[in-house]
Amino acid sequence: MMKGQVMSSRTAYAKLLGLILFAMVLMGAMPARAQGVDQGFVPGIQDLPLMNGLKSANSEPLIFDSPEGRIVVSPVSGTTTRRQVLEFYRRILPQLGWQVFKETSFRREGELLKLEFSAAQGGVLPLRFSLSPARKFTH
Repeated sequence: MMKGQVMSSRTAYAKLLGLILFAMVLMGAMPARAQGVDQGFVPGIQDLPLMNGLKSANSEPLIFDSPEGRIVVSPVSGTTTRRQVLEFYRRILPQLGWQVFKETSFRREGELLKLEFSAAQGGVLPLRFSLSPARKFTH
């Protein structure tokens, strides 16, 4: 094998390795999409997927850390129905360690997540995600 061929092979190998690493970085930067999840999360609750069709409301979430745990109130809204939202979160949340507690409430590791619905206005459903320490609601 000649010196020029060795350099060409090394250059080709380096380019191929670079492409593979670039692809791996891209795949890591783009999280897999669960069915019905719009690449975002509920504002203020980093590990809670935001359902397609829902978006953050005009106001910022209320976030408070207390000695008993975190408290988050995050308003969202969307052109969906209460039934669709409940079906989505009843399917997704158990995969994330949440257990159904009541019709619109879920529990996980000492926290309680409540989905609080308001009446739809003009086809838009307002919804508030409330996260708080579970102990407060179990006594």
